[in-house]
Amino acid sequence: MRRAAALALLLAACEPPPAATPPAGAAAQTPPDAAREAQEQRRIAFALEAEQNTAGAPPAPLDAGARPAEAWAADLAAPDVPTRRQAVHALAALGEAARPALPALERAAAEDDDFVVRREAAAIVTALSGP
Repeated sequence: MRRAAALALLLAACEPPPAATPPAGAAAQTPPDAAREAQEQRRIAFALEAEQNTAGAPPAPLDAGARPAEAWAADLAAPDVPTRRQAVHALAALGEAARPALPALERAAAEDDDFVVRREAAAIVTALSGP
């Protein structure tokens, strides 16, 4: 319920403001400027929603121990983001047992397109590398 209300507020913020009479001596905002402003507001709303989505655990319950680290490491190369996120969360849950996946984690930390995967992979690499 909270998420729906937050998204409604974000979407409302994306709507261009109602046309107002400009103050005396000020130039009226041209439609292309209004369109650019609305587009920027939509980008901000999208970024805020994406940030909200990265704050929690993976959406489905995860039994990381059900598969070996090598299998999760292979999933880090999957074309879809949800599979890569699930893999990185599973490897984080494995802890020290994720050590065989270190090369794949290093690659994901350096090259993955998704911020969450890069951030989580970097955290695991740091934890496994030790002091």
